[in-house]
Amino acid sequence: MTTRNYRIKTRAVFLAALMVFSVFAGTVAFAGSASADATDVAVDDAELDGTTEITVTTSDTNDDEAYVVIDVNRNGEYDAGTDVLLNPGNAAAGAEDEIVFSDVSLEGAPGGDHTAYATAGISGGADAAPTPNDGDTLGTDADWGEAEGTFTISAEGDRDVDLYFETYQDLLDEQLLWGQEVAVAGFTAGETVVLREWQGDEDGSRTAEQLTADDDGVITFDSAQLESGDYYIGEQVAAGEPAPETFEVLPQTLDVTFDDDEVNNQESTSVEFDSNRGDYAINVSAEGLDAEELATIFGDGADQNGELEIETVDDDEDRITLATLSDGEYDIGFDGIDAGEYDFEFEVTDTSASDSASITVTEEDVDSAFSEGVSSDTAGDIAEFTIELDDTDSTYIQFGDSDVGFVDVLYLEDDDDDEEVTFRVNTRTLGTPGAETDNVYDSDDDIVESEVHGDDTGATFWDEDVSDGNPDYTFEGYLQELDLIDSGDSAEDQLTRPLQPADYELTAAANGEFIINSEGESEANDEVDSALFELMAPSLGEITTHVAPEDPADADDELDDLLDTVTQREEIAEDDRLIIQVEATGLYGAIVEANGGDFDVLEDGTSLASLGVLTGESTEAQDWTGEGINFEVEADDATGNQEATSLDLANDNTDDGYILYDEENGQFFVVLDTTGDGFSQDIEAGDEFEVMMEYETDSEDLYEFDTTANAYPAPYAGGAGGDSSEAAYPYFEADATEDSTGTISIIERSVSFDNVNNGVLEVEAIDEATITGETTVAPGSDAQVRVSSTDADPSFRSSTRVDIASDGSFEATFDFSEQSAGDLAETSFRIGGSDVDTIDTELVEQVDEETDTPTPDTETPTETDTPEPETDTPEPETATPTPETETPSETDTGTPGFGIVVALIALTAIALLAIRREH
Repeated sequence: MTTRNYRIKTRAVFLAALMVFSVFAGTVAFAGSASADATDVAVDDAELDGTTEITVTTSDTNDDEAYVVIDVNRNGEYDAGTDVLLNPGNAAAGAEDEIVFSDVSLEGAPGGDHTAYATAGISGGADAAPTPNDGDTLGTDADWGEAEGTFTISAEGDRDVDLYFETYQDLLDEQLLWGQEVAVAGFTAGETVVLREWQGDEDGSRTAEQLTADDDGVITFDSAQLESGDYYIGEQVAAGEPAPETFEVLPQTLDVTFDDDEVNNQESTSVEFDSNRGDYAINVSAEGLDAEELATIFGDGADQNGELEIETVDDDEDRITLATLSDGEYDIGFDGIDAGEYDFEFEVTDTSASDSASITVTEEDVDSAFSEGVSSDTAGDIAEFTIELDDTDSTYIQFGDSDVGFVDVLYLEDDDDDEEVTFRVNTRTLGTPGAETDNVYDSDDDIVESEVHGDDTGATFWDEDVSDGNPDYTFEGYLQELDLIDSGDSAEDQLTRPLQPADYELTAAANGEFIINSEGESEANDEVDSALFELMAPSLGEITTHVAPEDPADADDELDDLLDTVTQREEIAEDDRLIIQVEATGLYGAIVEANGGDFDVLEDGTSLASLGVLTGESTEAQDWTGEGINFEVEADDATGNQEATSLDLANDNTDDGYILYDEENGQFFVVLDTTGDGFSQDIEAGDEFEVMMEYETDSEDLYEFDTTANAYPAPYAGGAGGDSSEAAYPYFEADATEDSTGTISIIERSVSFDNVNNGVLEVEAIDEATITGETTVAPGSDAQVRVSSTDADPSFRSSTRVDIASDGSFEATFDFSEQSAGDLAETSFRIGGSDVDTIDTELVEQVDEETDTPTPDTETPTETDTPEPETDTPEPETATPTPETETPSETDTGTPGFGIVVALIALTAIALLAIRREH
């Protein structure tokens, strides 16, 4: 090969390489001008025919121009003249790497989801952003578009439909339609689509309705015209093909009822909504009622009676719309509504579901009446009142007036729908400082509120006349005008001591409006009834003691059960229960307060310590020393340094001591287990106790509340002259102490039997033998008489339960017909399985017939030849001769009646007499 040839070949290779690299370099340069410089497109959602803002994010800050295409017809291609094309001249610089197109017009673009595509570049030269060509496929992996972003054009506008969806997928996401009229955007203007019902895998789909999209690309259909079922929009799906994604159509049901058919125009009732739909809004109308009145009945706003939220009040249509609600009962009220019969129409706002309900409204005829025109109770005890209500479930009561120096105003509400209010009043705590409403008033079933004790009852107070403005007085101002308290005082400052015996006026006011008349006295503006309550002075009565069978003190926790077991006695056998009955009034309110304001203790009973709180034996954080109530049970057995045995009023074990109260009859019962620890020391036979109940007063000063800072306020804080350490019973005058006393003797458990001779109990050997006697054990005890013998033939043991009579006597019956006279045994009197005493016993032929032993005929018959006896035995005379003397009850042989020797002599005499007669 020549040198020239090498040069020619070398030059050819160089030119070929240059051509290749030129092509490559050109390709690289072209690619650089169309590189992916647009990285993101963000487009604001917009309204139909509105404007939007588009932000193109670029890969670096050198990119300063961009083209944007909005695919209006959503076919994925650029259609010149149809699609929106934004050129660099429409853009403005945003951040360093952003190009912003503002106020982009969307006129002509249909509603629904759309996509914007963008390409960015550097203006001028080969790096300029290219424009799309008509027909280019749009997309990051297609002919044109480096980045893309989606946005929604809402076509809802003022469409008169119940539900609007921007896309068909939104409709599918709803899952369930309730018969509403529906609009769905996202279709092409004029596009025909088919709504189909899916009938299941075996039947496939069927055409339900053919729909045409309007100019905004929106289709509309009324699901109320469709049958219940599953639906979709799309192509036909045949049986056996995969099921399409569907939404359900289900017609809504609605049932509306009022709780009452009739209601007065001061009462409330309830309305109940029931539907197969979870949440819904309702239009309400009624002939004869305007929109404002409807809102008053159902609404929960100011001056409205119900608890439903009102969404709109349509005065033109005389209709209200209840905001979205769910099934349930809702309170409504007819206060201020004219009497009449009203037919209400209830219509769901977005479906055809509706219902109607009627109710009759009557004029209110409110009335309240005290069950008793005059009632009475004892100061310091519990008073009970009943107010009967008519055409209302509430009323107001004023307790007292300026004449007695005390006023409280109560709000009463019937809470159990029995058309009355029954409540109790603790007259010891009523009006006292520091007492809350629950410590003063109590009701099992109803509501009681008190102005004095801290409640806002809603009562109003006026000067002479009730005006249209605000009330003239607060409750304290009302009391000041009645001269019951001074300026700056509270309602609790009316009393200096607990409420005293006096006559108290009770006034019922229908509307809770009280006025001070021109004479400066209080009265109800609308009085519906009045009554008189006589609060009487307390007293002490007798102290009586009783006995009951042995048991824990609280074995009978009901007073009636206890009284069924007791026997009145002053002598109490060891181990039995001791019951002290104290007649006393004027302390039961204090008992309630000492037990935390629990009114039920008067029915349930308390421990000794609960009474000890009042007597100062058991403080339990309360000091009632100044109350002057004393109760003592003490023996006169103090010896040396040992204190006298006394009742332990600090004992809180109800097994040892238990107290039952009979407040209605003014008495209480202290029950003690004589084997327990109710006394300071063990008690035994021979102990004598004195019982004392006392209301103690001071020789000079009356009881007053202690208003010092460390004690006030407390209902029990007080004493003589306000000194809590000095006793002064609150309801007595100075130097007027009263007491009542009784005595108790503790004796042994014992038994004595009748028919005892020489220390031996004689019992007849018959089928209804009786053993009688007397015992000191309490009547009602589990008593038993047992007779047993191991010496008799045969041996025996027999037991009989017996009742102990109120005088201690008893009688036991046995069947000893299988035993023989002369059998010896032991007889035991038993209580609760333990022997009280045992006595030797003998079975006899007869008891209680004391006769002398008969003298037998001892004449010796004349001796004769003894005849040969006849074959037949001679028949003896039927009658046995009656002895001429009484048979002694006991002989030397120890056998009652005829002894063996006497019997033999008698038989011999009979035989000799028979022989004599034969001869």
